[in-house]
Amino acid sequence: MQRGGQPVENKDLHKLLTEIHEEINLTQAVDDDEGTLLRDIEKDINELLKRSSARNPEGEAISLHSLEQAVSRFEVTHTTLTAQITKLLDILSGSGI
Repeated sequence: MQRGGQPVENKDLHKLLTEIHEEINLTQAVDDDEGTLLRDIEKDINELLKRSSARNPEGEAISLHSLEQAVSRFEVTHTTLTAQITKLLDILSGSGI
């Protein structure tokens, strides 16, 4: 996967996305807003997983808004999830997505 920046190894991206997916499944939402945000993140992760597995993973851009929101929302309460999402955003940013 590459988009104007550094190439991203699909296997590395897929591994990180899978780890985030698993962490989301372990995360307990405290309120309805957090539950909604976790579902939005899950949707984005599933889309990224599909794209990382595709032969042609480029295509239309996806919104990373929910991932960015999650970093600020969960940075104190869910540090592991926040660290993984931050790493993902860094990778995607470095690859030009």
